[in-house]
Order: sequence, then C-alpha cells, then structure tokens
Amino acid sequence: MTPDGTVYPYSVFDYPFWRCYLEVFDEVVVFARVEKIGEVDPTTMPAKSSGPGVTFAEIPEFRGARQYLQTYKKLCALRGLFS
Repeated sequence: MTPDGTVYPYSVFDYPFWRCYLEVFDEVVVFARVEKIGEVDPTTMPAKSSGPGVTFAEIPEFRGARQYLQTYKKLCALRGLFS
C-alpha cells in the first residue's frame, strides 16, 4: 500500500478481479496482509487492486511462523470483526 492508500497486488487479484463482485454488491472490502511501501515500481507492480467500490482492511503483515506468533494477538483482535 502506498502512502495515498492505493493497493498494488503481488498476485493476479487486481481491480478488475474485485470489480466483478460489484455487479452483486454495493461495496467490496478485502481483508488482506498489507505491506506499506513508499512508491511503486511500475515494472514489478503495474496493476492496482483498489479502486471505486473496492477497499482494503489491513491485516498486520507477517511472514513465517515467528512473525505470525508475534502478531497473533492483533490477529485475534480482528476476529471480533467477523462476529
């Protein structure tokens, strides 16, 4: 995620992928691990994931078991959002 809140995927889940859900829903909220970046290199992340009607709820970024355990309490706190 760039400082302006734009999300760029490391995968195939770009904005057109999420936009198809807007045919049924008024809004799409994607829960995802988000890494903060300063700027975008268009050669590595050319497509945006966020856009009109598609927003991202940030889950703390972690990689591997050690970082997962370090963020476990924050992740458990998010479970209340699904109740």
